[in-house]
Amino acid sequence: MHYCNQCGAGKNGGTACDVYNYILLTSFCLYAKMDWSSLLVVVANMNVQGTVFEPKVVAFVCNWCTYLGADLAGTSRLEYPPNLRIIRLPCTGRIDFNLVVKALENGADAVLVSGCHPGDCHYSSGNFHARRRWILFRELLHTLGFDTERIHFSWISAAEGAKFQKFVTEIIEKARSRGPYTAMQEITAAD
Repeated sequence: MHYCNQCGAGKNGGTACDVYNYILLTSFCLYAKMDWSSLLVVVANMNVQGTVFEPKVVAFVCNWCTYLGADLAGTSRLEYPPNLRIIRLPCTGRIDFNLVVKALENGADAVLVSGCHPGDCHYSSGNFHARRRWILFRELLHTLGFDTERIHFSWISAAEGAKFQKFVTEIIEKARSRGPYTAMQEITAAD
């Protein structure tokens, strides 16, 4: 469970936040400490109904650009599959790539990391740090046996709602065609 301990809006330190309820249900509270148990709850609560395989996709997005691009896609009524869960973070430079591994470990079939375009970061150079880490991290995951085709990295600005909708739809279709990601369970079982 995720216990918000920063803003005090929740009742008695509980999991329900009166002020930021929507954020806590779909994302990490920006005012609380991030923890991996929250990610477990986000992925576990992705109940996609039916007998046909439906992929679970987790997106770690920048608060200032990609999240607003997703919001623009919604307000523009652009449709994309409901298989995506957005986890909003202040900046892609703050993304601990262990969260990507944890998302796959907890049942995600694909992961998206997306933020501001290079040079447009609200924190000066956070997206450059993320890009450098991403290059090294992707190579490491490939060496360790992860299916790196299931992990996506992109730049989407606040004005690119249509790009967000198109990119997310492509990721979900690609994950659907590849089937459930069971290799993570095999990797963790080998330990």
